[in-house]
Amino acid sequence: MRISVVMSTYNGEKYVTEQLDSIRLQTRKADEVVISDDCSKDTTIEVVQEYINRYGLSTWRLIKNNENKGFVRNFLDGAENATGELIFFSDQDDIWSDTKIEHMEDALKEKNALAVYCLMDTIGADGKQTTNQTYNMNKIKTKSRIQKISLCEKVKYGRSPGLCLAFKKELLKEVRTMALEYGLSHDLPVGTVAAVRGGYYALNETLVHHRIHGNNASSPETSLLGSISSLKKQIDSRDLRLRELRAIRDIYGETCLTASENRILRKAIEKTERILNELRENNALGLLKSVFSGNRMMDRRLTVRNFLAVIYERSHK
Repeated sequence: MRISVVMSTYNGEKYVTEQLDSIRLQTRKADEVVISDDCSKDTTIEVVQEYINRYGLSTWRLIKNNENKGFVRNFLDGAENATGELIFFSDQDDIWSDTKIEHMEDALKEKNALAVYCLMDTIGADGKQTTNQTYNMNKIKTKSRIQKISLCEKVKYGRSPGLCLAFKKELLKEVRTMALEYGLSHDLPVGTVAAVRGGYYALNETLVHHRIHGNNASSPETSLLGSISSLKKQIDSRDLRLRELRAIRDIYGETCLTASENRILRKAIEKTERILNELRENNALGLLKSVFSGNRMMDRRLTVRNFLAVIYERSHK
């Protein structure tokens, strides 16, 4: 199976060399590495080009955008330019374990999967492992090495982080449509589309070290206080989930989902709309009631954080 790594870069001169090293030194070499630079204003382009020249990496390509596209379109366009059957997204500032490609390809072949994601931990700007909740939030609560992820599980836990993904390029058209038409990130639809098609799996192995620093394009919130101290972030997060739910309904509701999935999805949309209104209205009591109203596509812990965010907002006015 031909493998392409697709990296999006933007002002990444500080950390990009470490990530390039971790890709180059994989036990299973990528057949192609596509690096798409989104009009960096620092020396990222020079750093990457010098790296390619230094190691004689004839299968690595640097694409320089003529205009800034934003990281979502930059990743998607990079994937369109890739020639591999299997795509790995790569951020510019993380570090991969040297067996990431090998182990994820093996898992995908073993299960005949459409997409697989691995686990991650986090490192700081200095490259040292940090102590936070990211690993625990992402960890699969099972002893299985490889676990199939249902659509309900995928939507409930949002398990589709780009830095941890490997997916078949045949999904890209649907992923692109969902991402661009519904204002989603480049990676969120990958797990959704694969799960709808019955081919989404999780590899219970930590293969990515996600670097947290001051300039991440996107990063998980690593503390409870950090997650509840911004009501706007809670509202934006809920709005994103609502857009994903509506995309699933609009694109797959009549053609791919079971009657049970459609019923659960409809109730999840209704509840998410209600929670979003309660967040915008600072309705703590309404959110507290929502905590005790379950749905297989919704994570109760997030509703608890929504409630706490409103309480925090009220107490700091």
